[in-house]
Amino acid sequence: METEAEYSLGIFQDPTVSSETQMENAQSSAILPTLPSELINEILLRLPVKTLLRFRSVSKSWLALISSPQFINTHLSLSANNKDYTHHRLILSLSRPNKKNLNVCSVRSLLKESVVEPCGLDCPLKDKFQILDSVNGLICLMVGVEAFFIWNPSIRKFKKVTAEAVERYGQKVFGFGYDELQDDYKILRMCMTTSYELKVELYSLKSDSWRIVDDFPAGRRQSGLAKLVNGKLHWVNFDSHPWGNEGDIISFGDIISFDLADEKWGKLEKPCYRKRDFCNKLGVLGSDLCMFNDYENTFADVWVMKEYGVKESWAKIYTINFSHDISKYCWSPLFCKSNEGEVLLVYGSRFMIYSPKDDSIKYLELANFKFGFDANFYVESLVFPFANDPRTQQ
Repeated sequence: METEAEYSLGIFQDPTVSSETQMENAQSSAILPTLPSELINEILLRLPVKTLLRFRSVSKSWLALISSPQFINTHLSLSANNKDYTHHRLILSLSRPNKKNLNVCSVRSLLKESVVEPCGLDCPLKDKFQILDSVNGLICLMVGVEAFFIWNPSIRKFKKVTAEAVERYGQKVFGFGYDELQDDYKILRMCMTTSYELKVELYSLKSDSWRIVDDFPAGRRQSGLAKLVNGKLHWVNFDSHPWGNEGDIISFGDIISFDLADEKWGKLEKPCYRKRDFCNKLGVLGSDLCMFNDYENTFADVWVMKEYGVKESWAKIYTINFSHDISKYCWSPLFCKSNEGEVLLVYGSRFMIYSPKDDSIKYLELANFKFGFDANFYVESLVFPFANDPRTQQ
């Protein structure tokens, strides 16, 4: 059967139409309007990655355009700031013995529908791994504490990063982020060695090398993954001790930060929350750092630092009352706010839509998906900062 394109270009010969008429139709169809290059560029910038990957084969000029750094960065900016979350995805991992299966679903679907069915996602790793974080469409995966994979699932490219083996004991903290100043992606690894020495290392994708980071404040920290806000990695302190030349004190619950640009440590004071038993976790709401205080597994306060680095800007914006027991869900929460003001909250394997208007919670159902051990948001992008690296794999 003829295609629409074939018919419109006069390739398909209709036996019911005379040859003269068919020739006239073909000639008129061949005179197609030519769009200005600026308009073509604007249209392409708003298309999904999957379509753009196909369109690279249209012509050499389209291949050059879609592969250019300016196009990739502009496409990323438009996709990341799309208020309908058209290009945002939630990646989920299903734990199995000695391996993980990855699934993905549309954030827009989670905000709009009550039942969502995740789709399978091909993963370059066969071993069991952990999702560190995502930034600019790149997801950092970790196997053990020595192997990391910087992966763009939208274009199916990844790079393996190997760290020096370390005999670790107890505490281990990791982070992945983007240094906008240097246009560099970095991985932070902190491990307590068997000799009780806290070893801090930083990997730079641009130099493709690891190096030791000094001046880390002594003391016990929360084991886990850092949150990236304002170009800095953050995690909660779980001990009180002196820090700095003037005897500055890091209190229980204060937030330790690491600036990926100048590679300096800092601290942010916690909000003045109520004095009850709680478990506080860091999160990101929009582009702001937030703190999630879970009280007695029944309700939680959500605080947002509206002006980064200013303690007085902490504001409690939600108090969420749970109708289900969440005591067994101890992961840091994921937040996403819709245009209508509703908040998508991913907490362990609970998927909830919280409405501040009437203080209600709607629990979402993920078809054929029972347990999300790791979950993270990412935006589909063409970002590929290691294009010329021969060790990059597909």
